[in-house]
Amino acid sequence: MPSTDSARRYAQAVFEIAREQGQIERWREDLRALSDILSVPEVQTFLAAPRVPLSEKRAILERNLSAVSPLARNLALLLVRRGRVEQVRDILRFYEELANAERGVTSAEVITAVPLDPTQEARVRQMLQRQVKGELKLSVHVDPSIVGGIITRVGDQVLDGSTRTRLREMRERLKASALLEV
Repeated sequence: MPSTDSARRYAQAVFEIAREQGQIERWREDLRALSDILSVPEVQTFLAAPRVPLSEKRAILERNLSAVSPLARNLALLLVRRGRVEQVRDILRFYEELANAERGVTSAEVITAVPLDPTQEARVRQMLQRQVKGELKLSVHVDPSIVGGIITRVGDQVLDGSTRTRLREMRERLKASALLEV
């Protein structure tokens, strides 16, 4: 959890800079570019390698991030120096939450075991829309590992109605009750 706290702090700092500069959307684009490049496993391995001099890492960042603002490149270098490159996706996610909140948009994520048909998706959207003020930005993902049910995430709130979680809870209750009987 500390890494997400750290990512949230980076996102908050970047958002404050973006707001002061009046460049919230530009920073969103820059962070997406950072995320696209720095999330590649080979790039992360290279940037984390202690034997590679910082000057080489900086040169690689300069070459691959020439389209982003100098401040965004500085953020990338700071993440490299502090060994936090892997947090770039979380930083982007938290930044987008802040930017969306600034515009009155709430992001919600829905995870299901199987794809939702349009009617089901509309019902889920309608249910979530009642819980938020303003516009709702919904993203729906399929993850067969949850077995069944649905997981929703709106901001920091997570509602896990997945079959996987229910089975895990049932297993824990069975273990606890078996220990009581001994």
